[in-house]
Amino acid sequence: MKRMKKILSVIMIAAMLLMLGVHAAATQTVTVGTGTGSITVTNATEGKTYRLYKLFDATYSDDAVSYSYTKTEIEDALFDLLTSDGSPFVLTQVLDTDTYVVTTEATASDISDWIKSNLTENDGILTDGDVLKAITSAEATESEIKFDELAFGYYFITSTLGTTITIDSNTPDKSVIDKNQGPSWDVDNEGSGKVITADSNKTYENGTQENSVNVGDVVNFLIGVNTTNYNGDQAIVEYYINDSLGKGFEYDRDSLVVKIGDVTLTRVDADPVVGASYTVEWNEEDNSFRITVPWYDEDGEVFASENANNTISVTYSATLVDNDDTVYAGEGNKNTATFDYRDTSDEPNPGGEPYHTTDEKETTTYTFALGFTKIDGKTKQPLAGAEFRLKNAAGKYITATGSNGDYVYSGTADDVNGATTFTTDGNGQLIVKGVAEGTYTVMETKAPDGYNQLASPVTVSASIIESSTYSTTYTTYYDADGNVVETAQEDGTTLTRTYDVSAVDLVIENNAGTVLPGTGGIGTGIFYIVGGLLVVGAVVVLITRKRLKG
Repeated sequence: MKRMKKILSVIMIAAMLLMLGVHAAATQTVTVGTGTGSITVTNATEGKTYRLYKLFDATYSDDAVSYSYTKTEIEDALFDLLTSDGSPFVLTQVLDTDTYVVTTEATASDISDWIKSNLTENDGILTDGDVLKAITSAEATESEIKFDELAFGYYFITSTLGTTITIDSNTPDKSVIDKNQGPSWDVDNEGSGKVITADSNKTYENGTQENSVNVGDVVNFLIGVNTTNYNGDQAIVEYYINDSLGKGFEYDRDSLVVKIGDVTLTRVDADPVVGASYTVEWNEEDNSFRITVPWYDEDGEVFASENANNTISVTYSATLVDNDDTVYAGEGNKNTATFDYRDTSDEPNPGGEPYHTTDEKETTTYTFALGFTKIDGKTKQPLAGAEFRLKNAAGKYITATGSNGDYVYSGTADDVNGATTFTTDGNGQLIVKGVAEGTYTVMETKAPDGYNQLASPVTVSASIIESSTYSTTYTTYYDADGNVVETAQEDGTTLTRTYDVSAVDLVIENNAGTVLPGTGGIGTGIFYIVGGLLVVGAVVVLITRKRLKG
């Protein structure tokens, strides 16, 4: 009996220590009966159902507690379990009655595990009535639920949040922590933890895991973490949000905003204050950052419990740029996020391995390279020097930087005066990198010398190709001064890059022009020949007539 008292005392003391300093929170009271005890579940999750079960009766006086169990025909199944091999309890019959004194040598963890294995199923919800019927149940509407006016006894509580069992005695009033609590990704609004947002407000509305943009476009990101004050029965000390942006992006550091619910935190260089500020470490080498949000104040008190089950949101913007790490089509530009947290069971390890880690969330941003080859319609040989203008689906002219077949998107122009003229290179190829998904119109403005210009425009589409991957290799030659030249030079440099091109199989043919008749050709000479023959014929007729008369 003394051992049982010690175990239950340890449970009570541990729960009270963890609850010291918890700020006042709204409490939902559930009146159960006419007893004088109570059990309060702290850090409850709103919308989840909590069920209260009583295993044993108890009498209580100061530090003395005695537990008993009365057998009834209805509870034969429970009695059989309590007295079976492996049960953590010892039931000793009192004289010749149906009452049994309950003792144990087991730990609280052993008892909790046994209850889960023998009395629960279906994710922590007991089979109601077959073995043990819940005294009461309630759906949480606040962060605390108080089961009030309870008879003294030994109770356990389950919730639809998970399968962890909370056990304790109301001697006379106890507070217990919902041990199913633990942080998670925010996926309530189909957020999936990290999303690309379609609007500058950076909300989950219209959020997505994939998008397509032009080089130079700004992309908005949102990361969301559902917070709790506890990980099991351990208070959480700090949250960490980690983000790794593809190297084809450039962060807008000034756009970074961190919130808890609707409260915006202030960025500081060191010593952030709970509920007011945060710190961020930027890693330029791998284009990432790590945010630290404290969850314990400097006195070791748990952060205000009304903020439990809230959300830490991180929003920022970044610009897709053209560099050696930018992915054109293919697998796209990947951006990932993770979060971890430290609780009271962890020793600080700044710069070391993450504490309690989570799975990785990912978004993908696509950009494409439009491309085609210009060839002779008869010989199929490439044609250099063909000039084009491009329009997007909105009818805007495409502008770009570059030359000699190799271009990078830079924007759009409303009219032809601002449009870029694109020229095919010596291989007849033209590539425009960094365009968003869509359909583009290609208009030839000048054909190679000796060839007819296309009478009608052609269209090319930028899109993800699932069935096959096209690629094209483009080589640029530079002279010693860095100027682009047609062929390699001994004192120059050569750059060869391979791009995924959505329309590399598009071939545009030009035909050589037809030679029109000239003034010195047979077109007029035939008239001179016919005229000469007519003159000769006339002379022959005159001579013949004179001879006949003579």
